[in-house]
Amino acid sequence: MVLSYSFFWEKAYRSVSEKQYEAVVIGYKKENIATRNFPTSGYYNNPAYFPRVKYTNFKGDEVIKTLDITDDHPPAIGQTLKITDSETSEEANSIELDWIMLVFGCVFTGLGAFFACLLTTYIKNETFKKRITLSLYGALVIIVLNAGCILLMVLKH
Repeated sequence: MVLSYSFFWEKAYRSVSEKQYEAVVIGYKKENIATRNFPTSGYYNNPAYFPRVKYTNFKGDEVIKTLDITDDHPPAIGQTLKITDSETSEEANSIELDWIMLVFGCVFTGLGAFFACLLTTYIKNETFKKRITLSLYGALVIIVLNAGCILLMVLKH
């Protein structure tokens, strides 16, 4: 549910409610993400590079912000991206996304919703078939909500 809110629902809301701009990548903001190595149970820092972009807002002011998402191959310096942004947000909302990630994210949040619903059905004394049916409906609701958010982002883009 947290992934659905923070990724799909928030991005779709920002894509619809904020003004759209074309921004140019001017650099990167490096963040170290602690990653666990399971065989050795050790931790190591894995760097992530979030693109910093420059654009001119509707007032004519030049704005520099960091994008809210990155991937293994961030965009090149000088590349133009479509973003949405408001004056109150700290990060710009990237609307050019990897669609494979969106599909897998949608499916995995649905799978997570299925198991969450399945666990909550054990509160009542229901048959296993009814528990599976209710869990499938819960997963379907989350998948449809996430797919609707993806559709909003596609239509806005």
